[in-house]
Amino acid sequence: MLLNQAAKFTLRSFFFLFLFIVAFLLYRFLISPVLAGNWNYFKPEVACIPLDEVIENNDPVNNEGYQRALVNLLKEHDPEDFRYYYLTRLQTDQYIAVSVRNDTTCFTLKLNTGSKDKLGGMLHVNGRAYPKELFGMKWEIKTVDGKDEVVYITMHDIID
Repeated sequence: MLLNQAAKFTLRSFFFLFLFIVAFLLYRFLISPVLAGNWNYFKPEVACIPLDEVIENNDPVNNEGYQRALVNLLKEHDPEDFRYYYLTRLQTDQYIAVSVRNDTTCFTLKLNTGSKDKLGGMLHVNGRAYPKELFGMKWEIKTVDGKDEVVYITMHDIID
């Protein structure tokens, strides 16, 4: 009798453990991205329609006038209005180049990470082994050394 009850308890425990694991996986991979506004997990990559094709083909990251114009453009938008794709780290450890896209435009933005330590793992391997798209990225426009810059705040599920 006692052995039979122990077997029922064990079977019941495994059943609830199985349900817990299924619920966790559903939450982690389906519900959590939806609540975070990351519907992009399930969408194809956005095509790039350059904002200015001449500048985009000629080192847009180091063109100060172009970067200032992009900052002014982004002042009128929220981070959720765009999707972000990692391109490369820049010579200074504090900046990365990001392709910013939506349905109507795309441009290359010089993004200030705030410090060498933020996104340290991604910068160390220059984005390899990380997703190409930076899901749910948040940024703010701050004044750094007397000029407005787009400064990285956080992104969805980045462990760094």
